[in-house]
Amino acid sequence: MKAKNNETRVREILKSVKPLAAEYYQLTGKPLGVTGEVAEYVAAETLGLILAPARTAEYQCSVFVRTQNLLQAAPFA
Repeated sequence: MKAKNNETRVREILKSVKPLAAEYYQLTGKPLGVTGEVAEYVAAETLGLILAPARTAEYQCSVFVRTQNLLQAAPFA
């Protein structure tokens, strides 16, 4: 249940930070510094990937491969 609550909260945070980042860019001509994190999260969610913990050597995310109705983790470098 906690993981679901965390996911919901992350989506709420990203929803509120996107317009702030856009406004910051309009005012300064520079990215706010969260654009990479937003893009990473959106891409992982869109592609069905689970992001690896920060600073995990060699991995950005994990891919779960469906085999015979089972999900199996496969490293994705």
